[in-house]
Amino acid sequence: RSIVYEREARQMSSAAARQAIENAGLQISDIRMVIVTSCTGFMMPSLTAHLINDLALPTSTVQSPIAQLGCVAGAAAINRANDFARLDARNHVLIVSLEFSSLCYQPDDTKLHAFISAALFGDAVSACVLRADDQAGGFKIKKTESYFLPKSEHYIKYDVKDTGFHFTLDKAVMNSIKDVAPVMERLNYESFEQNCAHNDFFIFHTGGRKILDELVMHLDLASNRVSQSRSSQSEAGNIASVVVFDVL
Repeated sequence: RSIVYEREARQMSSAAARQAIENAGLQISDIRMVIVTSCTGFMMPSLTAHLINDLALPTSTVQSPIAQLGCVAGAAAINRANDFARLDARNHVLIVSLEFSSLCYQPDDTKLHAFISAALFGDAVSACVLRADDQAGGFKIKKTESYFLPKSEHYIKYDVKDTGFHFTLDKAVMNSIKDVAPVMERLNYESFEQNCAHNDFFIFHTGGRKILDELVMHLDLASNRVSQSRSSQSEAGNIASVVVFDVL
């Protein structure tokens, strides 16, 4: 599994990264930081090092591999890229996210959460560039925030055994939206001076149909506000840290 992961990760991420840099209107030499997110495989050295070699990125490129934040890593990567970009208008950041969930399939896992994992998760690779200047179109970051739900470490985790990663999912995840919705409302109001219900759209993680339904209910949203997330879910499943970029 590790051999397949490394081979495909290098090949597919390099192709996606080249396209992302071109789409951003930049040259490879313009990239000053590379962030890689993945929770479905492990490489040492990190894929960030391989990308510097495979793409001929500057040797001064800052590396930031994110391996243990699971599905939230995509959003975290945007936050960290924004932190770096704000330091200098030339600090353009390449973000590569890849998830090969099928390589984590464990045929001997017979519990319900293992079945849900195998049925819901998908494989995907994405790449994008966060430009530090205003010389291109696209979304502009106004504010970033992070929130950790206390005592939630057991909700989603890996049990690492001789046969690899064994995914475990606590049913408490399905009932957690009621706890984070008030925080989302507060952060949204602090940034935009309006309730979530008045936003045009949302980039929600595709953790499952019930998760999206709970978000709609607790934030009092019109159904079309989450149409992009529902489309991503139906077309690709839960692709972990890649979701945020697929929905965007």
